[in-house]
Amino acid sequence: MKNAIINTSIVTGLFSMTAFAADIPWPEHPRPDFQRSPWINLNGQWEFDFDPQDAGEKEQWFAPGRHAFSKKITVPFPWESRLSGIGDKDYKGVAWYSREITLPDGEGWKGKDAWLIVGACDWEAKVWVNGKPAVEHVGGYLPFEVNLSQFGKPGEKVTVVIRAKDVTDDQQPTGKQVHWYTRTS
Repeated sequence: MKNAIINTSIVTGLFSMTAFAADIPWPEHPRPDFQRSPWINLNGQWEFDFDPQDAGEKEQWFAPGRHAFSKKITVPFPWESRLSGIGDKDYKGVAWYSREITLPDGEGWKGKDAWLIVGACDWEAKVWVNGKPAVEHVGGYLPFEVNLSQFGKPGEKVTVVIRAKDVTDDQQPTGKQVHWYTRTS
């Protein structure tokens, strides 16, 4: 079976799908050399909340209807950036992203799986789809993916929730410009 890709570049310290590319920041494929048709860009508005007490997992923020997210963030921008709509340069810790998406349907998607590809999430990420664990990832500089087709049928809505933990551990690799620019999650 051929696989298709739902792609989003997420840089966190990580989602109203729209038909108009002008409404989506960075609408082009993040890796043109890897682009395969069809694909859907999930950059744009996601529901968002900081979790300074790291209570979200215990309170099951990932479960449908368990948490009312209070903020919106524009992905792919990190929460430190004003372009994200958050612009908080001081917060370090856990944050949550949530977005309802419709699994792709139609002729171009027939017989293909829909994959969510997260371009980067600094440093730890856990992903749930419809309240079920989907994938865990550690490493801020590497992409990771999850097959969304196992959580619903084409044309059905699914809710993707991502828990991102931006650790401040001295053992975590940092870029060469870490002291020159505003840090981003």
